[in-house]
Amino acid sequence: MRNVSQKLLLGICGVILAAVLPAFSQVTNVVSKPAGMVRIVIPANSDVLVALPFNAFSPGIHSVFSNQLTGATNEISADKVSQWDINLQEYKNAHKADLTGDPDKDGKWFVDFTGWSTSTLEFYPGQGFWIRNNQSTTQTVFLSGTLVIDASMSNSFVNGFTLFSYPFSSALKINNSQMYTNGAYADSTSSNADAIHSWDRDLQNYIHYGLKDSDGKWLFATNWAGSAVEDFMEI
Repeated sequence: MRNVSQKLLLGICGVILAAVLPAFSQVTNVVSKPAGMVRIVIPANSDVLVALPFNAFSPGIHSVFSNQLTGATNEISADKVSQWDINLQEYKNAHKADLTGDPDKDGKWFVDFTGWSTSTLEFYPGQGFWIRNNQSTTQTVFLSGTLVIDASMSNSFVNGFTLFSYPFSSALKINNSQMYTNGAYADSTSSNADAIHSWDRDLQNYIHYGLKDSDGKWLFATNWAGSAVEDFMEI
């Protein structure tokens, strides 16, 4: 197991460019298909921005979070998963129910606890999402699946906000990505260029990158006259 610092990238531009990076990874070999796992530590009463850098064995929320996190009889106490809908430009939430006394509800995920509509959220490489721990103690979530071994992957961005993750299971430098050649907007000023805002979980603040038009490289927005960054999109 390789322990690396968890850095979560949320990009904002005319569209949003982002990469969400889990903290721990482990690789095994399962019938010739390499598989992996990430361990996400979620402090008490807090939100964590995460990603699934694998092809989930089954992408639905009831499988991905099977027997994980804590349910309740009300939305305030129940743990929550939130996924950004780029078309509606709003979050879709799923709340975990428990202790209701109804076996058709306990342990399952719902859009809300009023209409009790079953959540249909699914998770794929290239997506970022939030997990809300509404409990008074730290919880740990394990996410697993087969490694992404595609030669390339693409994400579509709308004119608005998009929450997305680095879609591969291995590290890549930001400036080795093909975002610039595939349409990310570069400018001579950091305020007009497409941007990546990287949430550093350890420092609890954002690191800001901008795409400069002079060479098509990502730079620190706070050091626009500096050199291209060497930072990784790492797992």
